[in-house]
Amino acid sequence: MSMLNKFVTTLFLIAVLASCNLLTWEYIDISCTVEQNQDYCLDEYVGIIFSIEPDKAEIERKIGFLAGNSTVPVKGHWTDKTYFIKPETSWQKGELYSINLEGSFTMADGRSYTIYLYRKFIHGKKNKDFELQAHNFAGDYLELVFNKPVQITSFNDNFTLTPSIDRNVNFLDGNKRVRITPGNKWSVNAIYAWSVRKLISHDGYLMQKNHSGTFVYGVDTVLPLLEQICPVTYDAGNSIWHTAQNLDGNLMEKQAIGFIFSKDMDEGSIKSGITFNPNINGYFIKETERKFIFVPEAYYQLKRNYRLTISNSIVDSSGLSLYEGKTEYFTTINDYITVDSVIFDNTNSMLTDGTMNDYALQSGVLWVDIYFSTSIPETYRKKAVDSVSMSVLFPDSASPASLLSARWTEPGFILTLTYDGFTKSTTAITNYYLLKILGGTNGIKNEAEEYMQEDVCVNFKLLP
Repeated sequence: MSMLNKFVTTLFLIAVLASCNLLTWEYIDISCTVEQNQDYCLDEYVGIIFSIEPDKAEIERKIGFLAGNSTVPVKGHWTDKTYFIKPETSWQKGELYSINLEGSFTMADGRSYTIYLYRKFIHGKKNKDFELQAHNFAGDYLELVFNKPVQITSFNDNFTLTPSIDRNVNFLDGNKRVRITPGNKWSVNAIYAWSVRKLISHDGYLMQKNHSGTFVYGVDTVLPLLEQICPVTYDAGNSIWHTAQNLDGNLMEKQAIGFIFSKDMDEGSIKSGITFNPNINGYFIKETERKFIFVPEAYYQLKRNYRLTISNSIVDSSGLSLYEGKTEYFTTINDYITVDSVIFDNTNSMLTDGTMNDYALQSGVLWVDIYFSTSIPETYRKKAVDSVSMSVLFPDSASPASLLSARWTEPGFILTLTYDGFTKSTTAITNYYLLKILGGTNGIKNEAEEYMQEDVCVNFKLLP
């Protein structure tokens, strides 16, 4: 070897020796207490073993630890060159964990190495997995079957059903089977979606796979029809349906109205979908799933034309809308009370159209017979008498007449009143009087709460 070559070689060795803290031919070995193809592990800690002591802080900072797809905090400690780790909270049996350590790492003595370690395992014992074996909708209940008993609280917390309904959950076969039934009933045509996520078995194992499904209780495509509207005689829970009658011209007083549909109906939509104009205060009664009764709380207005609207927003028990809405007009059969005639002193029929009657008193007492078109019941007779008045029209100097007596002729069609105290007319002064019978809702009424449409007046002047 020439002197020049020896000199170059010597310089190279010096350079290598001088940089030995950065470059080494020593091999680093990393192993794990979980073997490469080990699917299950039940150890309290997983150990990562380094053949060369690493920069421990860097290892702790860069190590990846996942439960499922989520990063979880690690609790760890070192024993010599072995780093023992576990989840900071606790292990979940049946959960899939993974450990990852990858990249360039610095050793405690300053040397750098490229490291790769990956382990994936389920925490628990082999053949202890918790699984959903079957699910089935059997027409009136949903049933889920597991390979081992499910933890009841876990199921209640992690089972979902949409749309949400009141439901009963029964645990059968030692909690291996779960049967879900509705609190009332399933809705026809509704698509229900169910799911179970992160269920725990009775022995604490997590179900790895999430499950979901859908079912339909039944299919109904027939739209409901409104078959009939008719008067109903309703009293204390007893009802008589007058199906041969329409409303118009047949409905009486406070008589109820019945609605018959072709299918079982949703009661709430019936109450909101049937309206009256003008408004009628009342309430609905469901007699059957298809028959509903509206009961008014007050008498209908006389001769008032009512508009009854049945909206197609009304739905049946399957949620199907009414085939078509309907509008109906009706007036009740009830009529106004009329005064058929007013007779003075048994013989003289007086005009009630506003015409001035001439009348000569036969004596100091005037007998007035008032003939009504309907019978006035005893409970309303005093009010009827109070609704009749005798007053002076002209002049103010005339004396007002006084009521002496009131008498009814049974069955209450005729009211006889006697008055005295009239001021007789003279050739110089003519005295005018007014007999007024009060009409309207505050006047005379009968058993059916019928009343006179307006006041009836008899104007008369006393002849000398």
